[in-house]
Amino acid sequence: MVNNRLQSEVLDFLRFPMIVAVVFIHNDSSTITIQGVEVGSNSYMPLFYISSTLFSQVIASIAVPLFFFMSGFLFFLCAKFNKGVYSNKIKSRFRTLLIPYLFWNISFITIHYVVSHLPGISSSFSGVNYTWEYFTSALWGRYSEQENMSFPIVYQFWFIRDLMVIVILTPLIFYFLKFTKWYGLLAVGLCWFLNISIPYQYNVVNMVSLFFFMAGAHFSICRKNLVDEVSLIRKNWIYLFYILVAIADLCTKKYTYNLFVHNIGILFGIICSFKLSVYLLIKCNVKPIPFLSAASFFVFAVHNPWLLSMGVKKYYF
Repeated sequence: MVNNRLQSEVLDFLRFPMIVAVVFIHNDSSTITIQGVEVGSNSYMPLFYISSTLFSQVIASIAVPLFFFMSGFLFFLCAKFNKGVYSNKIKSRFRTLLIPYLFWNISFITIHYVVSHLPGISSSFSGVNYTWEYFTSALWGRYSEQENMSFPIVYQFWFIRDLMVIVILTPLIFYFLKFTKWYGLLAVGLCWFLNISIPYQYNVVNMVSLFFFMAGAHFSICRKNLVDEVSLIRKNWIYLFYILVAIADLCTKKYTYNLFVHNIGILFGIICSFKLSVYLLIKCNVKPIPFLSAASFFVFAVHNPWLLSMGVKKYYF
């Protein structure tokens, strides 16, 4: 019972730091422009480049997988998963996922449309054709060849979109995990680790979304307590190992095999996050701040493109 309460506190405690990490990811700037000159490269300003890459592309990269892991764990955190439980959770997610998703994306589309028709600045939006196809793609997702996935117009909400799809598929996930045990989870994990994904035309969710949601679901379905699990790692060697992997990740960004180093860092970074949180809550008597936990979603919703888009930053800074 004590560890169940501590587990809840750990999950609450992690929410805000992980949202801050998401902001770091979306505000990644390994180069900056000062008086029209681009500086900040590895050769010109190595300290800035290294710190920016380390925080935004290495350490912060555990945030999204960890959020999916927590979502999967919490979704199945019930006495028994059945039709009634599924129905109630779908109704709950309609309020906590779908309504915010529609509100924030439609709000930005509307403001974008209104601003594009204001005298004096409408020419900046001359390339935008506000057709029905534009609105549907902006609301659900437009394909990014670089990322090999699609993003809605408020692009961090791809997380919410994928989560909504996965929530609908949870009965399939539940029986898949019950039938295949950890073997099925390992197979999906290998697909994520090796970057094996379904072609975009048939892709419903991102592989990182599916694997880490399923990983959290597996722990919950098997009635594993996260505090008990990380407590099994009694030695602090895991922190040193993660630091070494993070350094390796930072130093190999230009190489193709960096994907595997990066993914190893994500796995051990998540473990370290839980272990460090348990230590801070127990040994240092640190407590989750309710205001920060409650403000996490608002920070997630407004940080981009409302606050961190290039247009806004140029206007204010």
